Amino acid sequence: MIRMCFVAGLLLAFLLLTCPSLHAEVQPSVQPDKGTVIADENLITLKAPFTDKRFSAFPLAVVNDHPITLAAFRKALSSSGEKTTLTGKEMAAQLDRMITLELILEEARSMGIDELKDVQMQVESYSRDVLLELFQAGKIKDVKVDEAEVEKRYQDMVREYLTESALFDKEDDARKMITGLAEGKSFGELADEASKDGLAKIDRSNTYLKESSMLIPIRKAVAGMKAGAVSPLIAIDTDKGQRFVVLRLIDIRYPEDDAAREQARQSVLKKRQMEAIEKYNTEVYNKYLTIDYKLLDKIDFEAKKPGFEKMLQDKRVLVKIKGDKPVTVGDLAEALKWRFFHGPEDAAERKRLNKQKFPVLRDIIGKRLFKFLALKEGVDKSAEYQEKVADYKESLVIGKFIEKVVAPEIKADEQTLKNYYTQHIADFSYPEMVKMESLAFASKGDAEAVLDSLNKGTDFTWSKQNAEGIVDAKTKGVLTFGGNLVMTSQMSEDVKKAISGAHAGDYRLYAGPGGYYYVISVSEVVPATAKPYEEVRAELAETVARELVGEGITNWGKKLREVYPVTIYARFDE
Repeated sequence: MIRMCFVAGLLLAFLLLTCPSLHAEVQPSVQPDKGTVIADENLITLKAPFTDKRFSAFPLAVVNDHPITLAAFRKALSSSGEKTTLTGKEMAAQLDRMITLELILEEARSMGIDELKDVQMQVESYSRDVLLELFQAGKIKDVKVDEAEVEKRYQDMVREYLTESALFDKEDDARKMITGLAEGKSFGELADEASKDGLAKIDRSNTYLKESSMLIPIRKAVAGMKAGAVSPLIAIDTDKGQRFVVLRLIDIRYPEDDAAREQARQSVLKKRQMEAIEKYNTEVYNKYLTIDYKLLDKIDFEAKKPGFEKMLQDKRVLVKIKGDKPVTVGDLAEALKWRFFHGPEDAAERKRLNKQKFPVLRDIIGKRLFKFLALKEGVDKSAEYQEKVADYKESLVIGKFIEKVVAPEIKADEQTLKNYYTQHIADFSYPEMVKMESLAFASKGDAEAVLDSLNKGTDFTWSKQNAEGIVDAKTKGVLTFGGNLVMTSQMSEDVKKAISGAHAGDYRLYAGPGGYYYVISVSEVVPATAKPYEEVRAELAETVARELVGEGITNWGKKLREVYPVTIYARFDE
């Protein structure tokens, strides 16, 4: 499985890249028959818009009577992650890669790779999974969400509270404040008195907090409060023991957050879909299943007699499925056998077999019943199902060809690895990192004045606390550079340009998005350094192997064009 995953990665890399020539010897399995033909006589030239579905079935090329349609071309570009705007040359290169893979698929079929037992087993397993996936999708495709429920979920996610609080060491002191509030005194007055007497610490940070950032007792207290209300006494546990809080809820707000709103929508939708599935399951279980619970309870897979091996042959019916074959004790035993890696005997000794018989039987019932219902509804006849299975089988067969034919020809010696390391040293280096802080200004003049002051020796921390025109870092749209080491490769191009060439102790002006200006203080620069060859050798070997395999695929494509007929109809405008 690991090897197949690696091969799949190589195949994707080939779809994305055209590798420089390294080396690979290839020989087709059959002798040349007919070469590549560029169709250019007695043809009508059409200009087909790329996204127009009316042209979807048009072949851009034909490989041994198998067309590569415009629809397949669009799909390949979408799945490979290619950029949306391509030049004619780039589109021609993509078509050429698709032709190469189609040629390899033809050769793999001629070698009988598609008939290999492990290929057929994987296709069968995938087909079953896709069948059930599409069947379930059909049962929830019409599920709708209640917009009121979405809004409530959204508000629960984004709700923020503004509070002021008094933290007391002693419960009696806190209760005196509660009494004073009951007598009509204001929260602010009582809090100030308690602070003056050294009885409480007052928090008036003027910062809105989400529920998730609050201590649980405080979160529970504010949940039922309205703006302006004062909480009852709240006991909280701290590292210094129990403390007591009295707080006033000043305001509640619900910031706009498009991502959170979509998350809320998906959360509600998923909940409703699960409810629809559960309702459907109940209906079909009652309609199609008859379960012998007495027999199920009585079965002891851990008993010495008759023994687990004999139970594999037990034909007693556990579940009758209307219209389909039943589930027997032997079927359940077989499923349990495969559930335990170290074998059913070890599981029996550990008293684990009988605990699993109920969940394993549910799995069997689900797969059997829903496969039966999916086939009954003709899901396997749908174009989506057949296309998914066909695409999977083709990619699997091509991957097997690469694994069995192309990959064994690849040889990457030590010198090849070292040469690649030298030529691509930047790819095997620790990245440059920069630590910086920033001050945001709405006025360019204010930012330039502070920058000039800093360059003349003013302390950055002092400027942060006293400079005129600073915009609060919590203001929507204001960027923050929080004083942590950040890789320059992860910065936007305009930020990288602003700090280019900076050293520790330098200050830079940056005109950011949203009309804000930033004075950036660079406190540390860690330059990029090459990783030792020994440290990256394994990564090098995999990278070079991938490129060599990519070249091997290309070379096989060239050879196979002399074996199988290829007709190209498409020409791409620049």
